[in-house]
Amino acid sequence: MTKPSDSAPKRGFFNLGKHWPFIIVLMLLAHASLMIGTIVYVGGKHDTFVDPEYYAKSVDWDSQREMKEAAEKEGWQVSLRTEFIDNDPAQRTVELELFDTNGNPIDDALVELVCYHPGQLDNRLETVLTHAADGAYSRTLPIDRTGIWVAELTIQRQGIKALLTKDLDVISVPLSATP
Repeated sequence: MTKPSDSAPKRGFFNLGKHWPFIIVLMLLAHASLMIGTIVYVGGKHDTFVDPEYYAKSVDWDSQREMKEAAEKEGWQVSLRTEFIDNDPAQRTVELELFDTNGNPIDDALVELVCYHPGQLDNRLETVLTHAADGAYSRTLPIDRTGIWVAELTIQRQGIKALLTKDLDVISVPLSATP
């Protein structure tokens, strides 16, 4: 036998099924708060993740394509690396070695470097590398962020202007310190 209190509906706000509109309103408010918070967070960041020269590159695409094809046609080979500066963790020497198709060093080229970290596009470093010896070019730059940097090299030699894009691996410890 059942008790009369068991068969009667329970009274109370949550037991009558009237709470579901408040749950929906609470979910909508939580969603709106997350969206507004995301917009404020992204809008307040000072780093940009858009290439500032994107439009200029797209307008100048044809000449850049010709310069990239010139580099392939000439068969220039480039190796690029960074070296630590003693007692200054925010400075790196960028070293480039430039060779022709036969493996002979190229000493009479003008090498311009533009490098940037893909996560920090507003920090673009632009310089002309100085010739050291036997196809080697170098320059010290304020590279303080580790990771893979994009290096855009414009090489001019004997009336030929070529564009090469390479990855520049900036490590956090000197190679001599690794086992």
